[in-house]
Amino acid sequence: MCAALHNVGSVFRTADAFRLSGVCLCGITGRPPMVEIHKTALGAEDSVDWEYFEDPLAAVEALRRRGYLIFAVEQVAGQSAAPSASPHARPEIRPRPRQ
Repeated sequence: MCAALHNVGSVFRTADAFRLSGVCLCGITGRPPMVEIHKTALGAEDSVDWEYFEDPLAAVEALRRRGYLIFAVEQVAGQSAAPSASPHARPEIRPRPRQ
């Protein structure tokens, strides 16, 4: 989830640059059309497909049903290096506790 609207715009611009098939927005994340998103997305919010899920776990389950392999990336103490990650590893869903 991403509450800062400029960060949402950046996600759209990055997704467009990497030609991703779409973006899932969840929870309190802002959704287009919003001026603040457009300022950073520079129009990418119009060229990248997106869908909204109130619950992030519902998004993960929907993507999994469509055949996507789910990876989560987060910087935390004790993390494993990205090169050691394997696309063949069994993914697990570990919701982060709400603070």
